[in-house]
Amino acid sequence: MALPKISVILPVRNEVRSIGRLLDPLLQQTYPADRFENLIADERANDGTRELVERKAGSAAAVEIRIVDISVGGHSVC
Repeated sequence: MALPKISVILPVRNEVRSIGRLLDPLLQQTYPADRFENLIADERANDGTRELVERKAGSAAAVEIRIVDISVGGHSVC
């Protein structure tokens, strides 16, 4: 029996001071990478939050991080 897929959803807006402390443990988890994703719901952060998430996503090859822009309904995948 396959493990269930887990999605962690983090709504953020100007969270540059805390998003790293939230993402680091999620990126180090041991749940199978093909069954685990992180969705970052970005509501127009303008303090560097999105850029920090994008950097962390680039260094986390095994764990999926997707940024969803909830201010205009579009999305981008890191």
